[in-house]
Amino acid sequence: MSSTKRVFACFAEAVSSAKNTYTGVFLFADGKISPQFVFFGASIQTISKWRNEYKVLLGSELIEAGVWEKHFYVWNGKIYVYRKPQ
Repeated sequence: MSSTKRVFACFAEAVSSAKNTYTGVFLFADGKISPQFVFFGASIQTISKWRNEYKVLLGSELIEAGVWEKHFYVWNGKIYVYRKPQ
């Protein structure tokens, strides 16, 4: 997750056939677990972009049949925060 130090991420999500579920996002660094946020949607993952030396996260939410909304989360230096798509 980080380009400067060893940081792992964990996405804790339900095993379900539902289109949207709750997913907990946690970081593991320096022997500590750091809860970041809970995402409601179909999936969340890292993408190839970086912000403040951390990977950008992209979440997808199914709004209604065939209508998807993207959610971006960026590192602000302390925690991951939501950023509106541009």
